[in-house]
Amino acid sequence: MKRIITALLAAFTVFALVSCSGGGSGEKSDPNTIELGDYVFKYKGCEVIRDEFLDEVFDVIAITYNFTNNSDEPTSFFVSSVYEFEQNGELLDGRTVFVSEDSYETMSDAEMEEVAPGANLDVTLTYALKDTTSPVKATFTGLFSDTSKSHTITLDATANDVNKAEAPVADNGGNADENAENALVLQDTQWYGWWIIADATGDYEDYDGEYFDCCATFEKTNEGYVLMSIWDETYPNYEDECLGEVYFEEIDGMLVSVEGGFFYTGEAVGEGQMVIEPDFSDFEHTLFTYVNIEDETGRFVASINLTEWGYEWDEEFNDYPTYYDSYFLPLMEEGEALPADISDIG
Repeated sequence: MKRIITALLAAFTVFALVSCSGGGSGEKSDPNTIELGDYVFKYKGCEVIRDEFLDEVFDVIAITYNFTNNSDEPTSFFVSSVYEFEQNGELLDGRTVFVSEDSYETMSDAEMEEVAPGANLDVTLTYALKDTTSPVKATFTGLFSDTSKSHTITLDATANDVNKAEAPVADNGGNADENAENALVLQDTQWYGWWIIADATGDYEDYDGEYFDCCATFEKTNEGYVLMSIWDETYPNYEDECLGEVYFEEIDGMLVSVEGGFFYTGEAVGEGQMVIEPDFSDFEHTLFTYVNIEDETGRFVASINLTEWGYEWDEEFNDYPTYYDSYFLPLMEEGEALPADISDIG
C-alpha cells in the first residue's frame, strides 16, 4: 500500500511550500463556502417552493448550508453569525414552513440545534422571495467583528420547482449505480484540479492563499472502503510521494472519512472530519471538498477542487488549475491516462 504522509514530513513543510507553490500567491477559494473565524458555512443548494398560509401564497426559497463548528464550545448556526438575504437590494423576510400539515416540525428547526466542537450539521433556512428569477445575495457577518462575506445564489435551476406544494426532499442518491452489487460512490474514478491553503494560522499563516495543481483517485479497498489518494506539485508521485490518503465509507450517497493522513502535518484525518458529496457541485464531472488540518504549530483549511479526468475544465467552476492549458489539457487531448507522476508539471 502506498505510504501515508507521516509527521516526519512536517520538518520539510516550509521548504516545500516556498519552492513548489506553483500557482503563486494569487487567491483562489470556493465562492459558496463562507469561513468566519471558527465557523464554516458551506452552501449545498436551494429549492423554490410554494407555501400557502390561510389566504396568502408565498414563493419561498429553502437554502441549505452545512455548518461546521471549529470552536471550542458547542454553538448553533443561529448564534454563530449575523446572516441576511437580499434580492434586488431588498432584504428578504424569514418564513416558517412546516414539514407537513399535521406536524409542528419546520424545515428550519436545525437552525437552533447546538453543534459540538468539530462537528457539522445541515441547516435549512426559509425566506419569502420577491420574485422567482432574480438572484439572492447571502451575507454573513461575524458577531464580534466587522468581517462580512457574501455569495450569490442563482434561481435559474430552482424556479421550475415553484409549483411544488410539499417541502423539498434532498436527493442523496450520489453517483453510484444502485443496482450494482457493492458499488460505492466515486469508486474507480480519477480526477485532476487544484487545492488551496485557506484560513491559515500559526506557522501556516504565511502560506495562506497558496495553491497547488493536483491529481486524485478513488479506489475500492478489500475492506469495502473507498480510498482517496491525492498527489500534487510538492508530493508528485502516486506510488512513492503521495501527498495524502484518506479512507471513506459510504453513507447516504456521501463519502465520510474513517481515517487517514493528509497535508504535510502527519495529523490524522479522523472519523467524519472530511465529507465528499458527489451531488454538491452545480457542474457535471466536478467535485469540491475541504478538510480542516490542525497540529501544535497552527491550522488551515485545505479546499480541494477537482474535475474528472478526460473532461475539460468547466470555465464556470472556480479558477482553472495553473497548468491546465500547458499540461493537463494536452494529455487528455492525446488520450493519455491520468499521470501517476507529475514531477514534470512545471
